[in-house]
Amino acid sequence: MEANRTSPGGRALSRPGPSSATIAVSQEGGVVKAVLCALVFIPFGQVFAQSTATDWFPAAIGNQWIYEHEDRDGSRDATNIRRWQTVETITGTLTTPDGLVVLRHVEVKGETTGGWLETVYGRSNFLLRNDCLYFLNDQVWNEREQRLRPEFREQVLDGPTFCFPLAAGKQYGKDSPPGWIPSRVVGTGPRDGYTPASVSRDAFDVVLHLFADETHLWFEKGVGITGMWDWHNGSYEEYRVRLVRFQAAGSGKKVP
Repeated sequence: MEANRTSPGGRALSRPGPSSATIAVSQEGGVVKAVLCALVFIPFGQVFAQSTATDWFPAAIGNQWIYEHEDRDGSRDATNIRRWQTVETITGTLTTPDGLVVLRHVEVKGETTGGWLETVYGRSNFLLRNDCLYFLNDQVWNEREQRLRPEFREQVLDGPTFCFPLAAGKQYGKDSPPGWIPSRVVGTGPRDGYTPASVSRDAFDVVLHLFADETHLWFEKGVGITGMWDWHNGSYEEYRVRLVRFQAAGSGKKVP
């Protein structure tokens, strides 16, 4: 379904300067990996704002989310449904001049559609810059060089997905290029119409309009994304994501 759509792309970071610093060590498959880089000076104001973001988004190494994905297309009378799960784990963090990059490992269980919504919003690393969170997919993040591609810096900084603290009526980003509408918080809890069962009344409903799509992302403080729903206007195409469980590293905290 989604595979034939064009990725929004254009959402990335500037190329880090000649130096950057790793402030965390990741462990995956029993092998400890450390990236040694030179130190970089991060302005106090940016560090303070990142603290606000991490109060909202749990960025500790080892935090893990399990999501159930459901892709629907065809017609309402003859609907094709595909389901799979992802296990998404924070494996490390990198401090760069543009903010804190949160690295993730995503394990896919089942056959996916490979659509851009799944890859951009489901498999990206994250950038915490000032008090906002950005998605960094493979198009904009150079995994081998552990840096962001410079040609997309302006676009990504124009389009954060979340800016904290979230509050009903808040919006951020700008309508550029034509077809992009700023993200906005339309309320909390379930909406009128389809809402994933994992969405609590404390989750903020953030709406993005991506060309012909209407996309809802629900975010709960201290938990992260608890659900997603995307509707493609003009045809019956639907993408649903439900949080199965959030497990905080080193604690007994589980949601739900």
